Amino acid sequence: MKISDIAKIRTGFTFREKIEEVESGSAHIVQIKDVRTIWTNTWSHTLYSEDLPKIRWEGKDNASVAANCVLLPCRGEFLQASYFVGSKNSSSRLPVIVSSQFLVIFPKENVLPEYLCWYLNQPNVQHRLRYESQGSSMPMLSIGSISQFLIEVPNLEIQQSIIKLNRLWEQEQVLAHKLLTNREQLMQGIFQKLLQGNK
Repeated sequence: MKISDIAKIRTGFTFREKIEEVESGSAHIVQIKDVRTIWTNTWSHTLYSEDLPKIRWEGKDNASVAANCVLLPCRGEFLQASYFVGSKNSSSRLPVIVSSQFLVIFPKENVLPEYLCWYLNQPNVQHRLRYESQGSSMPMLSIGSISQFLIEVPNLEIQQSIIKLNRLWEQEQVLAHKLLTNREQLMQGIFQKLLQGNK
């Protein structure tokens, strides 16, 4: 099915001035650099608003995004999609503004946003997205090209099964990364002791 048949798509907000991050801001901001850092540190494509930096926001409320949408980078080489869950804490209600570096995709009822995020991040699909983004000095995906992009849409039961398996896989990735990091620290300690003992 075409993405336009199963989801609504819009662009993120275009800032006319440089984005200034502040600790006590009135809104969270989604930028590619932050999404990439979160993915690198957590091995997960799930985004929570609390993990995002803040800005002073004085724009319109309709520029913010609701939870349970998919954020697809549309500029540059990094095209990993993210599943925006919303807030971890219901008492934290700051709006979330997505920069124009992203396309915001709101799936309809027959498609789970977490499944769509998983699908867009599959290696063969990422290859197709890179092909779609070619053609200029700055790789770019347009609403038009993504609207016509074909995806497989199994029934909701299969989508749920894929999501559960993917969550387990992401947890394994996190554990494996922690084990490797701990092992590296242990080895560095052993190396230093050996060097000191040689003096």
